[in-house]
Amino acid sequence: MATLADRKDNKAKDGKSKKKGRIFVDWEKIGAVQVTPEGGKYAEWQLGIKPTPKQRRESDWAGRLERLSTAMCYLTEWCWEPLLDMHPEDKIATHDILVFADENGICAEVVKALKTEWPGGDEDDIGYGSKWGRGGCGAGRVKVVKKSMGELSERKIKRELDQGWDMVIVGYGMDLPSTNSVEDVAKKQADTLKFLFDLGKIMVADPDLVKKLAVLTSDVFSDAKQLHDEYGLGVVTNATFEGFLNCLRVELETLPILHLDLDWYLDDAMMEHVALELFRPGLFGANQVRLGAKGRYCARLMSHHKYAVAPQKDQPWLDETTKFESYLKPHLYTEGVVALSGGNGALAMVMTLFLIEKMGASKSSATTKFLFLSRSAKIPAEQESMWKNVQAAIAGTAMVAEQIKCDVSKPELVEAFIKEHTPNLKGFVHAAGILRDNVLEKQEWSDFEAVFAPKAKGALYVHDALEKHENPLHFFWLFSSLATMGSRGQSNYAAANSFLNGLARHRVALGKPCCSIMWGGWGEAGMAANLPASVKKRYADGPLPLFSNREALQGLDESLATGLSTLGVWKFNPEALKAMNEMDDDASASLYMRTYYSRISPLECYFSYPYGWMDEYTACVDFQRIQEDRDEVEQHLVEPHFKYTGLPFLDKDPETLDSPGPSYVGPQAAAEIRAEYLASNVVNDGLAW
Repeated sequence: MATLADRKDNKAKDGKSKKKGRIFVDWEKIGAVQVTPEGGKYAEWQLGIKPTPKQRRESDWAGRLERLSTAMCYLTEWCWEPLLDMHPEDKIATHDILVFADENGICAEVVKALKTEWPGGDEDDIGYGSKWGRGGCGAGRVKVVKKSMGELSERKIKRELDQGWDMVIVGYGMDLPSTNSVEDVAKKQADTLKFLFDLGKIMVADPDLVKKLAVLTSDVFSDAKQLHDEYGLGVVTNATFEGFLNCLRVELETLPILHLDLDWYLDDAMMEHVALELFRPGLFGANQVRLGAKGRYCARLMSHHKYAVAPQKDQPWLDETTKFESYLKPHLYTEGVVALSGGNGALAMVMTLFLIEKMGASKSSATTKFLFLSRSAKIPAEQESMWKNVQAAIAGTAMVAEQIKCDVSKPELVEAFIKEHTPNLKGFVHAAGILRDNVLEKQEWSDFEAVFAPKAKGALYVHDALEKHENPLHFFWLFSSLATMGSRGQSNYAAANSFLNGLARHRVALGKPCCSIMWGGWGEAGMAANLPASVKKRYADGPLPLFSNREALQGLDESLATGLSTLGVWKFNPEALKAMNEMDDDASASLYMRTYYSRISPLECYFSYPYGWMDEYTACVDFQRIQEDRDEVEQHLVEPHFKYTGLPFLDKDPETLDSPGPSYVGPQAAAEIRAEYLASNVVNDGLAW
């Protein structure tokens, strides 16, 4: 198991040990950003530079509605956002903090940074206890719990919380299992999630005990080969936290919850940035954040288009000269075995029909064995017609479709199946799963165990068996769910599916085939298909209506065109999504969703900003200042363009975690640049809004 010293040493070995201190802002030089509220609520940055017709077309709301109306594939992308200092006028209230510390001492260093940067103000609260803000105190009473999770029962956790805390910080998500064996990974996963489950139930029962919750993990979203090579499967053990916290946020909608994922390779400067993130005024809980050597990145829902190999006919906004080509190659599975867990369910059968359809002319000579795995190997009455469709699809060919009894929640059965069919296994579709839905207050840990067994553990056992027995595997699809984004009453299901996303990242990082697909609601198949008509009507009128089988397969095609590890297949009702985002609701959960959806469904005031990546600020109710050092801006600018427009024209894509990000200039500098620009009569036609 890696120690904190090991992680710092590894950072140095990796050549990333350059210390990047806090970005200092010369407030006297660039001043505070002036804002004009729209309807008294959302901040606008007024530069007054008139966009060209091209820019207006690109930012036109109708164009965005068209995209949302036709696309079916989306993904979470980590987009650059600025690292901000405290403004001199910010008052940082004293926080009483309870810390459940990790094994490696990272939380201890964060607490040290808190006490160093915000050591406490004067008794009369008028002095500068810190150089970062007036009145200066971030850390008041601090208690660090160093007990392991196994020592903390729900009763003991409750005893700690009963003292009342402004902020609870959980560091257990940064701990690795003792080894990368399936048994140790599963045990550590259960222990950490059980702690979070107990903590969540206590907070739901008594929301006044905790005012803010911060949960720390380490690179659970990373797909970096070096990281996964060095630390193995254990890196994604706590990927479960994402889905659980998103659901907890929905059930405790007024509680600000911050999921902060830290770079595995640490340096001292990061501790200061963590401290800043924990006390950022007005933004705590507005984002899911990754923080590391490359900067600060926030989760945003994006269309798959920039990653698509090429456009579909109904996607004219893409480059029409590029040829669409899915990575799915039918000739690689027209023989051998394709296995499908959850095999007596509708989704497994729909996928089989999809795979057969993709064979095209090769179907007539195909000899593929489609083996459907389930606990009973019996076809439910409601799926008999679908099973007949499968039989009809392979009629007249040498292909076989057979129901096999194999419970994927049993590791010995999974390994026996994989071993039996090695080296002929060409594809695996993991569609097994059950529901145990209920609000967290009424959930029992046994419900989590029941849901995890076929879904998360089943995927883990299949992965492990594939590692032990080499097969020419062409595809490995894990069927995850939209619930990972937050769904009331589905905290167990969301957590299990989040692990599937993490497992896919791990495999892809190591060059192994895998894709986790977060399905929305199927209207004709799957678990949502049997909902009452009244519930389906509510779905149809909401932002995420149910989709048809054909629409789902369109989304699957779009997903496979990207070659990425984790994608979502969802259908949006654009007007309903827009209305949801514009609701007069200041709850923390609503703020989080506005920022998460801001790239595909921005608020109207979004278009008054000169930058397309100002998402977290257009959605934030009380944010007043957005600044970074001018020197940091100029590192990424093409100087002549900056001279006339005041806006960054970047030689690299700034938006993703793998590239540097842009920064901002203050209004005084912007006013001078604007005057110079207007006097120059230069046509501004190359600007991306």
